[in-house]
Amino acid sequence: MAIIKPNNNTLSAITALPTGLGGKVLQVVQTVDTTNRSSNSSSFVTTGVEVSITPSATSSKVLLMCNWSLGKTDDNRRNHAFTFNRDSTDLTPSGVNGLHNPAMSPTEASYSLQPMSMSFLDSPSSTSAITYKLMWKVNAGTQYLGRRGQDTNHDAPTILTAMEIAG
Repeated sequence: MAIIKPNNNTLSAITALPTGLGGKVLQVVQTVDTTNRSSNSSSFVTTGVEVSITPSATSSKVLLMCNWSLGKTDDNRRNHAFTFNRDSTDLTPSGVNGLHNPAMSPTEASYSLQPMSMSFLDSPSSTSAITYKLMWKVNAGTQYLGRRGQDTNHDAPTILTAMEIAG
């Protein structure tokens, strides 16, 4: 199989995509939060984890990726939902309450911890500064974010990343 050399260049001489193709990562912003948080709110509230980004063009998209650990101390292991907000706008599709975890680990006597992640591709159509927030609600009991176990002195980071993608 032959390797095609665009415009008779060597492959190592190609440093950028042709204009108009989009899809290039233009910037990456990340926050690593190690604060222990708890909630028993049945309405979406902020987790306190947020990141700000200023897109360079209105055609840009923003890819959000978040990883965190969720803990509970009782048997209500399915009663939570997560979503992203762009400033004050909920990015969850209408009628859906964000990410639901269908089943955490089996019932345990004292504490359960579940690694979680969520991603979303947003089209903000803006060149103004935007703040993205991880939001959550708890329908029963109390849940914990950023806590490895019952010992609150051990933090598990929540990592929220926003990547501007050329449109």
